[in-house]
Amino acid sequence: MQKKLQTRSAVGRGIVFQSQRRVVALVAGLLGLATAPHALAQSKNYAEEFDKKIKAAETFEAAKTDLFGEKVNLATGATTFHVVDVSLPGNNALPVSVGRNFTVEARGGPWNGEPFGDWDLDVPYIGGVFVADLGWQVQSNEPPYGPTPLRCSAPTSAVGAIPMAYRIEPWEFWHGYHLVTPSGSQEVLVASSASNPRPTDGAAYPWVTSQFWHLSCLPSLLNGDPGEGFLARAPDGTKYYFNWMVKRPYASILKPWMTYQEPRLLITQRPVVRQEIRIYPTRVEDVHGNWVQYSWSGNNLRQISSSDGRTLNVNYRSIPNVGDKIASVSDGARTWTYDYEYQGSLTSVTLPDSSVWAINFKALDSQSLGYDETLERGTSHPVYDKTLMCSWMRVLKGNDVVGSLKHPSGAVGEFAFDAVRHGRTFVQANCHIPDDQGGNADGADVNTDDYKISLASSVPARFDVEALKEKRLSGPGLPTYKWSYSYQTPVGCFTEYCNAGTPTTKSTTVVDPLGARSVYTYGVQFEINDGQLLKVDTYAADGTLLQVESSTYLSSADAGRQPFSEPIGSSPESENAFFAERLRPLVSRALTRDGITMTSQVNGFDAFARATSTTKSNSWYRRTDATSYYDHTGKWVVGQVARVVNSDTGLTVSQTDYDATTTLPARIYSFGKLQASMAYYGDGTLKSSTEGNNHTTSFTNWKRGLPQLITYPDTTTKAASVDDFGFIRSLTDENGFVTGFDYDSMGRVTAIRPPEGYATSQVFELIGGDEYGLSAGHWRQTATTGNRKKVTYFDALWRPVVSQEEDIGNSAETLRWNAKRYDFNGQVVFTSYPRNPRKDGSVNFDSAQAGESTSYDALGRVTRTAKDSEKGALVTTTEYLYGVQTRVTNPRGFKTTTGYFFLDEPRYDQPVWIVAPEGSRTDISRDVFGKPLTVTRSAGS
Repeated sequence: MQKKLQTRSAVGRGIVFQSQRRVVALVAGLLGLATAPHALAQSKNYAEEFDKKIKAAETFEAAKTDLFGEKVNLATGATTFHVVDVSLPGNNALPVSVGRNFTVEARGGPWNGEPFGDWDLDVPYIGGVFVADLGWQVQSNEPPYGPTPLRCSAPTSAVGAIPMAYRIEPWEFWHGYHLVTPSGSQEVLVASSASNPRPTDGAAYPWVTSQFWHLSCLPSLLNGDPGEGFLARAPDGTKYYFNWMVKRPYASILKPWMTYQEPRLLITQRPVVRQEIRIYPTRVEDVHGNWVQYSWSGNNLRQISSSDGRTLNVNYRSIPNVGDKIASVSDGARTWTYDYEYQGSLTSVTLPDSSVWAINFKALDSQSLGYDETLERGTSHPVYDKTLMCSWMRVLKGNDVVGSLKHPSGAVGEFAFDAVRHGRTFVQANCHIPDDQGGNADGADVNTDDYKISLASSVPARFDVEALKEKRLSGPGLPTYKWSYSYQTPVGCFTEYCNAGTPTTKSTTVVDPLGARSVYTYGVQFEINDGQLLKVDTYAADGTLLQVESSTYLSSADAGRQPFSEPIGSSPESENAFFAERLRPLVSRALTRDGITMTSQVNGFDAFARATSTTKSNSWYRRTDATSYYDHTGKWVVGQVARVVNSDTGLTVSQTDYDATTTLPARIYSFGKLQASMAYYGDGTLKSSTEGNNHTTSFTNWKRGLPQLITYPDTTTKAASVDDFGFIRSLTDENGFVTGFDYDSMGRVTAIRPPEGYATSQVFELIGGDEYGLSAGHWRQTATTGNRKKVTYFDALWRPVVSQEEDIGNSAETLRWNAKRYDFNGQVVFTSYPRNPRKDGSVNFDSAQAGESTSYDALGRVTRTAKDSEKGALVTTTEYLYGVQTRVTNPRGFKTTTGYFFLDEPRYDQPVWIVAPEGSRTDISRDVFGKPLTVTRSAGS
């Protein structure tokens, strides 16, 4: 039942494309354009970004507390883990990467059927669950009207797309067809004449998704299985050739059968063997002709290669009684290695630098939903929750199971799960009785438990989930962070049993490591708000309500009056697909904080259900912008923003003209002024950018996403030598001076060789002993340049907690040591004053010492800073007052109060008035964009 409820509501239809985003970001770097369309800053060129790439490789990037890849659906508690082990950068956005994912669900026993044993391989696919005897066949609409593998072209309606039944109805074994990509799962719908907009390249597209993927048919499968494949077109123009079929075992389903044997009915449960069928891609091609090839052998992916020279090879080993599992992945020079226990569960991933992911999900592999049972004469009898007719379900019993992961950083994550029963209300019941297998049942007693247990609705009113209940994070340099999750959900009811008092919402409460609480409210009303996030309440640890965020979505009554299709397509699994078939974008968002409500209101939508006009406002300020989009339907590149016009002033805030051949930005304007014109190579990489003053910068010899030669308007050049892994091996400046770089196997800089002066050597290493309060298993970086030596010590989230610098020629006098501490959000809560351990004594990073402390509220705002001094702590406090105002009290007790310009959310960087401690006042008038117009100062009374 759980899988039948995996619907997705369309919450806004803004489509962002990575390849175009890369170009816009590149041009923004050239021009100094900020993310806001009207903001300008000091111009920069692309070569100036090379240092950022080098600097990023010189140290660790601090991890966040979701470093284990967990993704939690807070509506249900359903959890997946997703980790990308290796990804090679390229000249385009098509990924050449290997990732893995684990879905927490009740498997009922050890599970090892995936390429990584109990972890799946992240590759896009189209698939579903079918009866093993028939596979993926549909009912032919043409003579001889039998089962056919023409699964793409044969269906002319949603009914015709339903898979063939065999001793069991499709609703009992099947959950629809799904297109799964790294961005998520979408149900595949049968398109109709009303399913617009659609590609205009002349091809037939009989299938569509609610995210505007369109699918046409491929005549055959390359692996030799009979029938058709699919050619899917993403909204960024990328084409996916799904034509390699893989079949895997899937849990059998128990089918109830009814037989009359006088004087009573007999109900028997017979298993029906199922299989999951996936059709994987063999080729993915972007709108510029760049491609990624997936090479298969049987069920095994053997290689991923690309048109720009990237290659990953996938090797397997056979585990007795388990089968082939991925043993290693190699890019030609580096290898990632995977190990398993004897039953096939993945236990570790060893990275090229010998650091390790340690995995213990064995308990999650084997878990079953915990049910109560009564023992009688040595046998067990299920105990049923009989609250809802046609939906008797076994009583759940607490059965916490824990899985753990250890990250290469040394962080340990423990995740506890338990079964939670979720209910939906006002569900249209479609109650089915068991199939009759003979005998005359007229007059038979149907009040037996066996009979009532066998009744089931094809539209469930409740379902069970192995939900996340607690997450714990620990490791070197960390306290034990703990998050708890609790779920309040109604029992569920069918329409005929619901009433005016029936709940239409449920809630999930998340308590963070500091005791702050967030309450998420979701809809549960069938085909009205089911699964929609309606409200989020944020509370401080002391119970004070800090913020309320409410969301309103387009109603069914209003949807019929919109310019987009209603529905966008028809689901073959029609009874549980309301939100998969229909677009219900966000209409308004209201944020209440500090006594004032700020709103963002959508005033209109287009044919893609994208916002065309939005008003952002509060009690004092208001702004309305109209947005238009560039849609190239022939190439099916849709959703790029073409123009933003402010409705209050009539000013064109931003405008982008696109090249019809490449669909990439050709000209960028800000407030009517040309900022840059771009030209491109055939593969979509940037060839040149001409600024508004007609100065042109050229880019040539792209490799792994970087131009290796940049020519400036004055004909001077900068050059980079990039290796096959995307590492910059050398930089040559305008004067011909060369700086060289070496890297370790994970791409971290180990040596910097400038054209003159001392070279820098850097070592990153995993430490097996305790240092400065960090237990064994932490990481340390040592950088040496001549006599200068700097050592940085990291906690388990790769945050620097100790830094130590010295002149090794005079260590006793020059040694300088600092410590930092953080909260679970990565915010610095303490910075120590420098000390010399050789003179002042050695302490741990978390020891009491002089420094600066910072406190934050549950919204991440600074509330207090305290600086230690010889006169005691110098304390500054910040209060957040009504109407998005702040009052800052300095250590001498003087108060400064400030009001701000803001629209639909608070911001504290654009003051409109400031009252100083002595009473003097500064007023700053601003336009609708927040730009200052006048500044007026007046003396205090």
